[in-house]
Amino acid sequence: MKRAFTLLELLVTIALLAIVGGLVISQINLDEDGIFSNINAYSMGQVRDALLAFRRDMGYFPGQGPLAADKLNLGDFSSEIGDVDPLLWANEPTNLWQLFIKPTANGSPNFWKYDPGSCRGWNGPYLNSNRLKLHGYDDFDNIYAIADSFSVGFKEVNTQSGGTAYWSVEPDEQKKYYPGSPYILEKDESSGDYYLISLGPDGEIDPIDETDPEKMDDIKLLLGR
Repeated sequence: MKRAFTLLELLVTIALLAIVGGLVISQINLDEDGIFSNINAYSMGQVRDALLAFRRDMGYFPGQGPLAADKLNLGDFSSEIGDVDPLLWANEPTNLWQLFIKPTANGSPNFWKYDPGSCRGWNGPYLNSNRLKLHGYDDFDNIYAIADSFSVGFKEVNTQSGGTAYWSVEPDEQKKYYPGSPYILEKDESSGDYYLISLGPDGEIDPIDETDPEKMDDIKLLLGR
């Protein structure tokens, strides 16, 4: 006669399988976290290179020096940004529109035309496939922002100015959500340095006075002045 498994043996086997399965799943999750971190590091490197190339050609980072929004002709954006203040739209810290669209000076639409002889002027777009439009952020539409690689699912992403971000590739009102939070180009007023900032896995800006190191997951890349 063949001996059958006892109930105790079956329970022990099921328990061992559950433990092994839990370990495998946790390892997969750890690997996924590492993968997203690696992807984000590569993505931040691409955006950083684009910003540095922009500064190499123009002499300034977007929004700095003669490229400050109040010195530019933003009339062409009136159809895209609706009734909002163009200067507020242009100065949003998540808005990297000058990487994709050639700026024009007031009264001189070709002022920033690229000169091959001096290698100066706008020679973009500096990013091609990463162009994303941000909808529903602080009442602004069509902000040319770039998402990081950390998934936040369908969560409303808290952004630098306290608004929320809904990522959509389509320029319409469809509720089409995408993972990630907008990268931020921010100037440290005390040092004058510019930083590219990812809000990290939690999708929220770290409080300045935060004392819990586990909540400090923002990633900053120094760009220089």
